Amino acid sequence: MAESDLAEASVGALLLLVAVPETMNSVFQVLGSKLVVVEQTLLQVEAETEKD
Repeated sequence: MAESDLAEASVGALLLLVAVPETMNSVFQVLGSKLVVVEQTLLQVEAETEKD
């Protein structure tokens, strides 16, 4: 009984080790793309204000 509990625990830990970085990766990708959009918008605004 204890062996199967241990096996389940280690499988759970492995799943966490895989799932957490994957989740972090997608979160950072989303944040990164949002930052790029914000940066581009700011650059456009700057360009527009310089024209006037």
